Amino acid sequence: MTPSSPAGLVDLLGRARMTVGTTTSLTGDTLSSSGVAVWSGEASVTIASADRADADAAFLSEFRAADGSVTGTFFEAGGLLVDLQNADDVVGELGSHRGFTAFGVLFGEPDGSGYGRLSETLDGSITASGSHVVLIGHVVLAPAWRGSGGVGRLLTSRLLQWLCAEPCLIAVAPSVNIRGRVPCRARRIWASLGFHPYDNDIWILDPATSDHDDAVFDLETRLPGRVTSGGQCECAAGITECGGAQANGAPRRALR
Repeated sequence: MTPSSPAGLVDLLGRARMTVGTTTSLTGDTLSSSGVAVWSGEASVTIASADRADADAAFLSEFRAADGSVTGTFFEAGGLLVDLQNADDVVGELGSHRGFTAFGVLFGEPDGSGYGRLSETLDGSITASGSHVVLIGHVVLAPAWRGSGGVGRLLTSRLLQWLCAEPCLIAVAPSVNIRGRVPCRARRIWASLGFHPYDNDIWILDPATSDHDDAVFDLETRLPGRVTSGGQCECAAGITECGGAQANGAPRRALR
């Protein structure tokens, strides 16, 4: 197993652990939520001390135990979870989170009902039910794991399953180049997971379609030591419940 040999690292996927959590602020006498929570997730694996030298540069961060073993994090992701039942002014809330203002095009203006809503364009085209919108801010895979045939994409799917059981929409803002365009490689990656462009900055996924499930099934069949949807999740949800299945719950593939 060496960083230059992705196949060796992929064999460790069956021992990986994923941690998912959310955090939100409470306000007022009733300790109500703004309806927007910050979420984060990571995947890690523990290796014996004898394998430590061969795993250099394979992790984004690592922790060494007293017995010499190393637990390394090789995948990280984060973003916002919007609860339309509790977020009145979604666009205003997004403005208080750096890097998320571009997602405002997905939501309608406050209408006095106390509930958030999708834009008129999306409201008539999205078929998924549910009241949560998942906004993906960043996804990072350690360099040594890249080129493994979809490890980052499969882990992203697993994280989304645990984060929210039935989102009505999932969106991502891929990084753009100096020309203001999403690079071809980023387009291919997100398109391969069922996302499609909403505008120049935002790509969206309707969880009710089969596009994502079909893509994940293809990844599952190709990757050795793959992470299954019934694997253990250390759900560290904060005030806002993650909505995902419990660690001892039944396996679930679909995002709907």
